[in-house]
Amino acid sequence: MSRRGLVAQTLQMNSWIVATSQDLRPPRKMSKKSHFDMRLKEVILNVYKYETQKKSLTTAADDIVEEVALKIGICKRSVYKVVREYRARHSFAALLTNQNRKRCIHLVNHGNTSTIRRKVHQFFFRNELPTIDNVLKEVND
Repeated sequence: MSRRGLVAQTLQMNSWIVATSQDLRPPRKMSKKSHFDMRLKEVILNVYKYETQKKSLTTAADDIVEEVALKIGICKRSVYKVVREYRARHSFAALLTNQNRKRCIHLVNHGNTSTIRRKVHQFFFRNELPTIDNVLKEVND
């Protein structure tokens, strides 16, 4: 029997039990390696503001943050960070891009690059670890 069928049967047998298939599923979590873009930060802040307006003044801030975290599917710490960032700047900072980053490999011409690569490969052929000191010693010799 499927889970929904089991819930429907439970509802028919015990009319006082109120459970739906929504209650049986855990909240959807975000992946750990993703960052919060400005839109998501605004959503978190809007839900936080809504919950603070909805709750009374005697409700603890931790309870409000926990409610926001459950609704959005993020951890409480992330909610605290977003709210703290907004309180400090009254806006959200855009993410920094690394598109103009210079790579070290472009500072050396092609002939020297191939020589350095050959030296590093020789370390692997000898089953040694190519540390910077060892590579510099080999290249300078």
